[in-house]
Parts: sequence; C-alpha cells; structure tokens
Amino acid sequence: MITESLASAFRYPSLHRAQWKSRQSLEAIQWRRFKAILQFAYANSPFYRQRFDEAGIRPEDVKDRTDIGRIPVTTREDLRHSETLLCNGYRVEDLHCSLTTGSTGRRTRTYFDNRAWILAKVLLKMRARLTTGVSPTDRIALLQESDTAKKGSTLRERIFRLRPFSIDQSTSTLLEHLREFRPTVLYGFPSHLQRLADEVDGDFPISRVYTSGELLVGETRKCIEAAFEAPVLDVYGCTEVKEISWQCNERGGYHINSDWLLVEALTEDSTDGPDGPILVTALYNHAMPIIRYQVGDTGALLQEDCPCGRGLPLMQPTGGRTVNYFEIPDGSSVSPYAMTYAMEQVRGLRQFQIIQMATNRVRVRAVEESDREQEISGEIRSQLGEVLPGVEIEVQKVEHIEPDRTGKFRIVFSQVSEAE
Repeated sequence: MITESLASAFRYPSLHRAQWKSRQSLEAIQWRRFKAILQFAYANSPFYRQRFDEAGIRPEDVKDRTDIGRIPVTTREDLRHSETLLCNGYRVEDLHCSLTTGSTGRRTRTYFDNRAWILAKVLLKMRARLTTGVSPTDRIALLQESDTAKKGSTLRERIFRLRPFSIDQSTSTLLEHLREFRPTVLYGFPSHLQRLADEVDGDFPISRVYTSGELLVGETRKCIEAAFEAPVLDVYGCTEVKEISWQCNERGGYHINSDWLLVEALTEDSTDGPDGPILVTALYNHAMPIIRYQVGDTGALLQEDCPCGRGLPLMQPTGGRTVNYFEIPDGSSVSPYAMTYAMEQVRGLRQFQIIQMATNRVRVRAVEESDREQEISGEIRSQLGEVLPGVEIEVQKVEHIEPDRTGKFRIVFSQVSEAE
C-alpha cells in the first residue's frame, strides 16, 4: 500500500495538468478508458458478463457514444449485493470499502482496489482543492458524522493540517472546538454549515468554504457566505464513486472529473426540462467496476465552456439530497446523519425511512430482509433511542417504501418542520 501511495503521488502532476487539456483531448482520454473498463468488466466480472449477454451486447459493439445507451444500467439494488460485482482475482479482505445508506434507505457497499482508492479518495479531491486555492499551509476542518470524525488522528493532522469534527454535538460546542483549531477552510454539509452560520458572531477568519452531500440552494449559500465572509464552492459526488464534479472559483457550473468518470443525464426520461436522472461510470476501479450507475439524483450536462479555461466539461445538479434536522423535547437538534448511522447498526434491515410526526414522536417504516429471524422492532428502538432521547419511536413494518411525488426517496424528514 505504501509503495502504491508513493507511485500515485508521482502521478499527481499529470493529473493536475489534465484539467487544462482541451475538451476534445479529454473526451479522447475518457473514451479510451471507457472502452478499457468495459472490456475488463466483461472479461473479469461474472455480473457484468451476464448483464451484457442478457442485453445482447459485447464491449466491441460499443463503437461510439451513441451506443452507450445499449449498455444496461446498474442500480442501487444491484450494489446491495456488491460482492457479486467483484472481478475475478480480488478478495473483499484486500480491498477498501465504502458503506452508505444513501437517499433510499438501502445500505450498499462499494469496494475499491488500492489504485482506485488513492485516485478517488485522495488525488481527485486534491486536484479540486488545490486548483481552487487551498494551500499546504491551510488548516482544514472537516465537519462529518460522528463515526467518520472519530477516525481522525494527530498524525493525519500534522501531515495534512486537517482535522475532522463531529456534527453530532451542539452547535455552540462545535464552534468552541473550531475556534481552538483555528481553521482557514471549512468543509461540510450545507445544512449544518448554515446552522453554524446562524450562531457565528463574527471574528471567524475563513478563506473559503466547501459544501457537499446535499443539494446547495441559493439562500443557504448566501447565508454561509455572509456569516463567514468567504466564498462557498460546492462539490457533487456519491459514496460509490466519490467526487463527480466541483465548482471552480467562477462558481458557475460544476467541472466533471471527465478524465476518470463518464457522466450521463438521461434527458429523454425527464418531463421537466433539460435535466434528467444522472448515470455515472467510474473508469478506474478494476476491483468492482461501476458502469452506468444510477445515482438517484438529477442534473443537466452543460455545453458551454467555463470562463476559467479548463477543458473539464460542466454539469449542473438540479435535484438531490435535502435534509431535515429533528428538534426534540430536550431542546436539542438531531442531525439526520446521526439517525441513519444508528439505523445502520440494525442487522437484517433491508430499507428504512424515519419520519418525525411530532416533537416527541417518530415513526420508522422498516422493510426487513427475507431471512431475518429475530424481532427487529426492539433493536430499532434501542439504536435510535440513543440519539433521540425522550422520543417515542413507533416501528411500522412494511413490504416496500414508495418514493414521494417527485420520484425521490426521502430517508429522513420531519413533518413538524415542514408544517412550520
């Protein structure tokens, strides 16, 4: 791993330069890598070989971009059985794993080989941050769920001047810890940064703020920028492939990492305009190829070039993850991430949805795995009760959970806040 990390570090200069190539050059690189991952997946993944054969298509049949639509779509349900997507020669215990519940309440795991993990988790993120002004001297505060924040270390802080902070604490306590760390850059969920912004009383010198994980709306951006007196740059991505696109300092569209990802927007499926469901193909992960994966969000591919001069094409996310915090009887606010993490500890749960009916009452709609043997209600109440003290938890077992009228699954939402 150390050897591969060093080798990948030497790859960064060429990765950094690639963003300035012409769009035509990047499209040629992308197409070559796309064809290569199709060939690799067909030859080494029993899952994709079966899917391709069932669709009556082979990699060599994909001759140009008009043929991409013939390739089967990979869904979140497919990823729920992620081990079946692994390519021959790779073992789960040798791979990096990302777990997510996502916006549908269905847990999935995605596995990465070492090179893929370093590229997606480190190098592509490094490119987007360095090119938008972050420097090695910046002190970066990552505002994350409690379980990921606990993974921080003093060694990590010394090397990268980066420290994770749990968002599952009171806003005043978090602000106190942030002031002790004295960050120059903030990175977190828009909704939580807005809550911080509401309590900042000035004298909080920040050079820039990065947001991700939720749909960033204009009013939220204005609130954060006004409070911290710093520009907000949004990042769009998903756990399965990491960062997909990001805003440069022009803050118009989002630059797609098109040298290592192929992004589609199925506009023919949309009745509301030029946007549609987003599909993404990772061009780098040989352990578990992700081909035409339906992320669950909507967006549009933009044809115009960015004034910044980068050849990386632009997109605009138009519909995605929005969240509600739950105000509970003891006066505290509970983030949706604390609740989903608690639910992820419940075994035998296929899908779930958490609805706040009143300040002191929550309903959990639960879909059990077919092979679940023990009663699940008690375990749900136990896990969720730890983060929702004083709240009555009603468990409703259902066969399936329908999307809302927009076609989206809302995993956590409050009828209380929506009624206000």
